[in-house]
Amino acid sequence: MTTDGPPSRRRATLKQARSRETRQALVRASLKLWSTQGFDETTVDDICSKAGVSKGLFYFYFERKEDLLVEMGWQGFDAWVNAAEALLVTDYELDDLLHTLVHHAARRVERNDRALVARSVIETYRAWSRATSLHDGRTEGVPELLQRIFDDALKRGQLPKGCDTSLLASVSATLFLDGVRRWATGQYGRSSLADVLIARLDAATTGARAAASTG
Repeated sequence: MTTDGPPSRRRATLKQARSRETRQALVRASLKLWSTQGFDETTVDDICSKAGVSKGLFYFYFERKEDLLVEMGWQGFDAWVNAAEALLVTDYELDDLLHTLVHHAARRVERNDRALVARSVIETYRAWSRATSLHDGRTEGVPELLQRIFDDALKRGQLPKGCDTSLLASVSATLFLDGVRRWATGQYGRSSLADVLIARLDAATTGARAAASTG
């Protein structure tokens, strides 16, 4: 973390770093408690005690404990952004890039209890509906990141001219999150999460290519 720049900028950077550290501490404490005593049985008091954070500070960041599930997803998404940015500067093929990112995401998701994963997706949808999904200085979520990837692929000629990257990103993000939820609730049987998500993203990009080619 850099602290170069005017004092006001340095203070803002340090404040944001402290904010994320507190959020991370609360998520870590929550995951430990949820794994031993369950989600419903774990109280905000339990979480604050485990994290060493005051209840007032908890409610400064979160309205309710369910919001920690959204934050859990955000922390995984931050790692996904870093992986995507590293790939975007390479001489990539779009399908290979998406498959690599899917495997990266699947490995992180599969570390968690499936019931928590399913609830996390549901809470993420609710956060979107409350227009609170982009927070703590973040400027993009899954749809925005995917659109950035598709826009870059379009410039490189890996998507046909006329491809609606905004629509493709929106559809892909929805298919992605719904795929995670369905996998977590056992609707895909023994299929791996990576296989489920790759099939869904491949369907979206194949459809977009076909629509642009015939449009």
